[in-house]
Amino acid sequence: MTPAPSKGGAAARRDRRPERRFAGIEARWQDGRWRWRARRKRAGRAVVGPWRDEQHAAAKDRIAIEERAGAFRAARGRTLGQALEAVTEEARRRGVSERTLVGMFDSHRRYVARVLGADVALAELVDGQRIRAFVVAAARAGRAGNTIWGKDLWIVSRAFRLAGLPDPIPELRREMRANVKRVPAEITFLEAGELRELLRRMRTGAVAAGRRAPPPDVCERDADLVELLAQTGIRAGELGRVRVADVDLRRAKVRVRFAKDRGHPRTLELPATARVLLERIVARAKTAGEQLVLRNGERLVGRRLRCWQTLLSEPRLTARNLRHSYATNLLQAAGATPTEVMDALGHRRMSTTSRYVAAVGVRAKELAEKLATAIRGEGNP
Repeated sequence: MTPAPSKGGAAARRDRRPERRFAGIEARWQDGRWRWRARRKRAGRAVVGPWRDEQHAAAKDRIAIEERAGAFRAARGRTLGQALEAVTEEARRRGVSERTLVGMFDSHRRYVARVLGADVALAELVDGQRIRAFVVAAARAGRAGNTIWGKDLWIVSRAFRLAGLPDPIPELRREMRANVKRVPAEITFLEAGELRELLRRMRTGAVAAGRRAPPPDVCERDADLVELLAQTGIRAGELGRVRVADVDLRRAKVRVRFAKDRGHPRTLELPATARVLLERIVARAKTAGEQLVLRNGERLVGRRLRCWQTLLSEPRLTARNLRHSYATNLLQAAGATPTEVMDALGHRRMSTTSRYVAAVGVRAKELAEKLATAIRGEGNP
């Protein structure tokens, strides 16, 4: 039997080319079987899917590519700012409270829009390059990883999904989370003498030139809040959740039942001289409800502190810096140990409190000298 002549030339090249089954899918013979993949041109360039062993799976890839192309066309012209607004509106329709929207959504949305740019097109972020740069910049600025991935970029991820665009954030999170380390932010604090001078100016209304002082009762109310923050190191959010029933006027104690770490409530010890301060704050709170600092206390404290930053021309006057000042002054002026400061601030780990020890370099040097003296013995060279 004479064997069939082998194909050559143009016929052989035709056999090696992929065999197109129907529009958008191509096939090739590989390892004794047919394999399929989706192929489509979008914006002048080819977009292909992975090779599949089933024609049906390749058809699903083709549909996904077409839907993605349609989503890009629909999202053309939509900016990041508009997409973040859509996320907020969608959360409001789902029944998220206004307090949560203002406390979490607004702050993280503003941060993302400021760093990434509110006018950037949302479709330009799909490749992930700008988001990579955002993660690195936020980590270098001292932002925690849980805040970056779980709050800031969670809103961006939701914006991608609402716009029908592919979301690159989950893959970036798996890739980058172990490689990007947070750089601890520099601690800014006020010395005890600086705090005393600021409180004096607030109570007397001695504002900066060209500014008009608030009424005397407002000056006293705000000065009491600042003094309470400086003497307890309480966070603004924790102070906003303290109720009148949590204050023990006789012993000058404040019970923080709803701390930032919900599982670790603590009691704030105030000096006996602060009893008059607590009495004035409680007297005002009883006329306004059960909360110690009116309703929405966290927002009130932040708003009043921003106002006094302008009136006194002191940008360091923030609730966070007052907490830093409490910790550093405990170490430097009162001579407290790091363990005592950790308990007073409500930290779970000593590594968090150690930042304040590093910030007070003079105190650390004194402790080192005392330790060396104790080891060498008094009077030894």
